[in-house]
Amino acid sequence: MKVGFLVWNQFQIGHFAEMIRHFHEPDIIFIDRAKEELSGIDFEWLLPLGAYTRFVRELDLASLDGQYDAILSQFNPPLASRWRKTKLVMTQYSIAKPKTAFNARWLGADLGLVYGQQTADILSPVVPVAQVGNSRFDPDLQAAPCVGRTRRSRDSRARRGHDQPRQARPCT
Repeated sequence: MKVGFLVWNQFQIGHFAEMIRHFHEPDIIFIDRAKEELSGIDFEWLLPLGAYTRFVRELDLASLDGQYDAILSQFNPPLASRWRKTKLVMTQYSIAKPKTAFNARWLGADLGLVYGQQTADILSPVVPVAQVGNSRFDPDLQAAPCVGRTRRSRDSRARRGHDQPRQARPCT
């Protein structure tokens, strides 16, 4: 399966990093939406991800149709018409701002990858969804602490009384 990740800034690359690792030779497709956002990227950082990079003008995104089985994106690409051969997979990147998290950008997607049930309930009437969680936390969740080394949250949840230790596993 040939997969691309459509990005125009470092945040998007960081958000996709754990997903990128799961595909064989995916492409990170940079567009020229905000060139200043690309100027600070250290492309050596991308090497461990095993991805190739390519650059496409935003006005030329239609040319990607058929070059990929699927393209993952946080935004709906500005296309005159939808891709016919390539599937657009939109990914959730936040629930902090409902106006941007649950807006019309999902309408053009073939699939939406969402964090959980609340978002799935909201978006499923307009796009097929799969609940996948937030991949940026995968490394933390895969390395849960063992018994005897539990950590407490130091964020606002702790101040609200939700400072339960993380799920522990036996130390080996």
